[in-house]
This record gives sequence, structure tokens and C-alpha cells, in this order.
Amino acid sequence: MNSWRENQATTAGNPEPPHSLATLFIQQGKLREAEEYFRQPLSSLLSPAEQPTHPGTLKKLPGELGTAAEEYRETVTLQPQGSDYHFNLATVLHKQGALQEAAACYKKALALRPDDFEAHYSLGVTYHRMGNLAAAAPAYVRALQINPNCAEAYTNLGALCQELGDLRTAAGLQRQALALAPAMPEAYVNLGVVLSQLNDCHGAVTCFLQALTKDPGHAGAHCNLGFVLEKQGDLEGAQRCYRQALACKPDSDEARFYLGVTHLLQGDYANGWQEYEARWGTKEFRRFRRTFSQPLWRGQPLPGARILLHAEQGLGDTIQFVRFVPLVAARGGQVVLEVQPELRRLLANFPGVSCTITRGETPPEFTWHCPLMSLPLAFGTQLTNIPAAIPYLRADAARVQTYSGRVERQGLRIGLAWAGNPTHSRERQRSITLAQLEPLTRIAGTTFYSLQRGAAASQIRGLPSIKLSELDSQGKDFADTAALVANLDLVISVDTATAHLAGALGKPVWILLHHMPDWRWLQQGATSLWYPTARLFRQTTPGDWRPVIDSVRAELERAARQFHR
Repeated sequence: MNSWRENQATTAGNPEPPHSLATLFIQQGKLREAEEYFRQPLSSLLSPAEQPTHPGTLKKLPGELGTAAEEYRETVTLQPQGSDYHFNLATVLHKQGALQEAAACYKKALALRPDDFEAHYSLGVTYHRMGNLAAAAPAYVRALQINPNCAEAYTNLGALCQELGDLRTAAGLQRQALALAPAMPEAYVNLGVVLSQLNDCHGAVTCFLQALTKDPGHAGAHCNLGFVLEKQGDLEGAQRCYRQALACKPDSDEARFYLGVTHLLQGDYANGWQEYEARWGTKEFRRFRRTFSQPLWRGQPLPGARILLHAEQGLGDTIQFVRFVPLVAARGGQVVLEVQPELRRLLANFPGVSCTITRGETPPEFTWHCPLMSLPLAFGTQLTNIPAAIPYLRADAARVQTYSGRVERQGLRIGLAWAGNPTHSRERQRSITLAQLEPLTRIAGTTFYSLQRGAAASQIRGLPSIKLSELDSQGKDFADTAALVANLDLVISVDTATAHLAGALGKPVWILLHHMPDWRWLQQGATSLWYPTARLFRQTTPGDWRPVIDSVRAELERAARQFHR
């Protein structure tokens, strides 16, 4: 299976994933035990449904698909006991994309011939494409019981385990696939993706290069190699790989999108925004795509026309790009702004908005639509014309007053946020633990307030020695967080929505960045054109936060001394 980018599922906080035992069963030849193990409930581990690509061993089909489907339907009606006919109909339906019906036909074939390896394997592929990992896993394992020498079943089962976040099992299965088929490029690519997720960049690069020795035209290997080089900071090397992937597969949205990200990271917005539009065809962003009958807006005048501007990705993305809304209104548009529930109150009266809704609500009739992160392209945004009139967000005055009486009046008042959305593909790189920030809280003349939202906020209870006040900081939503931030002197945050909120409010914010940060912070520099009040503290060595925190501590000590003069 060709996996293009690091899957969102991770093993953070779960060093022994529930299905690691399955690898041991398989290695010992105990396939029946492995099958039963995989039949255990997987609901707590499932990632969002995706559409992975599989190597497949489907039978050749006669003629045009539509005609073949009708012929096989007639045949199974006349000969319902013929398992091959059910199988062939299932294969046609699979290729047509009718996956639910295809799965049902594969099961009918198996009811007639329970030991049909190809039917079990194909059923696994079908369920895998449907995103039904709980059903795909035992189908693959049953296929391996019948044919333990099928490398394709091992590599697909390994790809499934990777999607579940069980990386050790995934790596073991890919190696078993390669032991059976040493020339199989897909298994090298899949193993490389797993090793990249395990931060074994050298091993990942070796795997992708091996895949390319077997198949020099493998676009997935080129693209994944580029991603690892990008992760290591070699943007020129990454761009060469993405371009090579496009030479092999000109319609590769993944390669075009990732090439665009490297351009944005380098500040080449002219090319970057254009290529960033390819995101809708990638596995990572396909689930965010919206389909409307109304046309996509590209910047033309809107004399009185109503336009739906809709959030598409994270909370921080919405906060960053909502700054473009007044520009849309200035072109004559009546703006309907659709945002996440957590931002509804904060953005309810945003300038230029005639109506604010949350996703799931029925919007009023509109003529145009545009995702928020496509607005920079519509306005031809360059580094020289980023809308940066700060602040462009303001906290509600009544809420600000409510928090005013609950914060210290003496000393430097600092808000902390140390973790972002746990499902973010770069979460393990961009976030830290509260314990790592503990040295900051010992600086004289400072008081710290938690701005952390979500499960990571519980780390406060695990470190009672830290003098950190929560003040109900999670509140109801970001309108409450904004009111608390308005009462603080400084915010210190990793790359999260809280950092964007502080920057949009015009509050001094120090942002701790990974060695290879998100594209919006550019590759180097201590300041941000998007947020003039932000100061960027960057890793010099991938994964090493200690020098970053030491630098922040030195600057904070200096700021605390100046504050008390």
C-alpha cells in the first residue's frame, strides 16, 4: 500500500499497542490465534476513514466494467452456487468503487468456498479501502492462514497496523513481506513510512532508495523520500524528489501539495499558494474537502453577492486566516462565516461578517464559496502584503473584567500552552510536556497561568511542585481564553491555536518551534510577518528542546528584572 505521509495515529503514551502480540502469533505461525486477536474490538484505535491504495491481486476482467457487471449479475442469478461468479462480480464492483456491494459479493463467494485465498485477500483490500480496519485485519490474516507466502497480504496488513498506530507490528509485517518478496517496492515504501514515523530517518531514506532501485518510476517512493528530506531540513533535496514524483505521475496531488509547502516555507508565496490548492486531492486533507454547487471564489468583485467562507483545518488556521474576511467584504461581498464551535463566540461580531454559523448549520443562500486557507491565493498574498493590522481580534470587555479580578496585580503574568491537537500529524514534533517548562516557573517575579486546553491540561495535576494557576482557563471556548489572555503580560506557547490567538490579540507571544516548523513560520528568523508581536524560538537540533527552553528562560529572567525596575 502506498502511504504518502505520516498517518495521524501515533503511539504516544501507548508504548505497547494492543495488537503488538499479533506479530508474535504470525511469526510463530499461529495464524488462527492472530486472526482471533485481530477480531477483538478496534473501535478505540480506528483512525478516520481513508482510501488507501493497494497492490491487489484481482482477476482480469472481460470488456468494459459496466457491461461486465451486468453480465456477472445475470450469471449469479442463473448460477447462485458458483463461487467464481460471485467473486468476479465482486471484482468488477470493487473496480467501479461500489465497495459495500463488492464486500457482500466476496462474502457470498466465501460462503460457497471458505478456503478461497484470493477472496479473503480481496475482501481485506475492499474493507481496507472502505476504512473498515476492524473487518480488513482478520480477512488479511485468514488469507495468510491459507497462503502464508503472500507478501502482498503481509504488506497490506502492515499498512493497516500503521494506520492503527501500531508501528512496531507494522514494521515487522513489512519486513516479513520483504523476506518473501525482496524486490517488492511497495513493501520498501511502506516500511520507510513506518520508520519515518519512528523517527528513524536514515532507515526510512534507505528504504525509499531501495524501492527506487526496484522501480525508478515509483512516484510514492520519490514523494516519501522528499518528505523525509524535508523533515531533516533539506528543502532543496525534498523539492527535487517532489518534482521527480510529478515527472513519474503528473497528476500526483500529494507531490504537488508537498512541493507547495516547501515553497511556502521558503517564502515563495507566488508558487506556494497555487500548489497548496492541490491539498484537496491528498489523503491528509481529502476528508476536509467540501462540495458545493456554487463556484469557488477566486478574488473577483462581489457587488452585493453573498459568499460562504468556511474553516477547513485547525483552530489556529481559522484564527490566522480570518484576517482576510474584511478584504472580502471590501470587494462587495456579504460574508457568511462558518467556523468551529470553539470559535463561534469569539468571531460572532468579526468585522465584515454579516452572519456567523458553525459547521452543520444550514447557511443562508449564497452565490460563492471559499475555504479560508484559499483566500491568500485569491488576494495574491506575498510576504510584502500580508494583512497584519494587529490586533484584529478583541476579547469581550465584560469577560475581560471578569478575569481581571482573578489574576495577580504584581509581577509578570504569563500564560503557558505546551501541547496542541493530539490528532495533528506533527503533534509529536511540535509539542512538549509541562515538566520541560518547569524551570521557567521558578523565575522570581513571575506568575504562570495555564492556557492549555484538552487532555494535556491534566499534566498540571501530575506536577504539584509547579506554581501554576488554572483559573478555569479552558472556560467554555476561545472567547474565555481570549479574555484571560487580555489580562496577561506575555504568552509562551508551542505552535498551537493559543499562539495564534495571542498573536491576533496583539499580545506579546513567544512561540517555541521545532527544527522544521510549519510553513507559516518560514525556515528561519525570530519574528513573524503574520504576527508582529510574536517572537520565535527555534530548535537548532531536531527534537532537542533544552537549548530552546534555556534561551526562553534567559530572556524571561531579563524581562522580569526590567518589569520590576
